[in-house]
Amino acid sequence: MDAFTTPLPKSWQRVRLGDIANYLTSNLSAEQITQQGKIKVYDVNNFIGYTNTTFISDKPYISIVKDGSVGRVRILPPKTNILSTMGALIANHKTTTEFLFYLLSNFDFKNFTSGSIIPHIYFKDYKEKTIFLPPLNEQIAI
Repeated sequence: MDAFTTPLPKSWQRVRLGDIANYLTSNLSAEQITQQGKIKVYDVNNFIGYTNTTFISDKPYISIVKDGSVGRVRILPPKTNILSTMGALIANHKTTTEFLFYLLSNFDFKNFTSGSIIPHIYFKDYKEKTIFLPPLNEQIAI
């Protein structure tokens, strides 16, 4: 759909990113990761070990790199945790995890990046970004 010439369907809503997702952070450092434990831990690229602390969410969630290679996203399994260089976005009842991942994968974080040596993004800045949200049945179809 060409956003500049075609009007959005009436069933789509204009919402802020913060209206459709909750944001959580982790305080885990790589030094706290063990080879055994109850909760799997992921870094930016892979599964890296375990922790016995709490997990992020009991449903799949999206990890987002907030320090360094900012804006990289992926879907992680439920009952896992992440390193402190990442944040976690959990879809609420208005969207699906998969559609939220699709939105974030196509999101330009350039305007929300700060830091000259190591780039950073903060949810407080990009949560106000306006997006167009189709009804749940259309999100699933997309």
